[in-house]
Amino acid sequence: SILQSEPTAVLWLVKFPPASVPRIANLARAKGLAASRLVFSAMAAEDEFLLMAFAADAFLDTPRCNAHTTAVYSLWAGIPVLTLAGERMVARVGASLALALRRPHATSQSVS
Repeated sequence: SILQSEPTAVLWLVKFPPASVPRIANLARAKGLAASRLVFSAMAAEDEFLLMAFAADAFLDTPRCNAHTTAVYSLWAGIPVLTLAGERMVARVGASLALALRRPHATSQSVS
């Protein structure tokens, strides 16, 4: 719904695993999103990622397994990280980072 409410926004994803790209594209198409709204890139080294990160306006964390290092790199680049606090440790890393940085508003307890 974020992409639907922001007509110029794109979702930038890592091609990992590469087999996920067609599935994600099909899911987006089923939601009425044009293929041009998805940007897939290869895994990047730290310095390359930080350079690419400056093109982003926000970082949406993944709910089942939070971003860990990628979220830290995004925060270093000054990008706000939006995360969903999960039940397991791997799903609470983003919330822990937000709390450590005194940004509890960046964490949601539910998808809605």
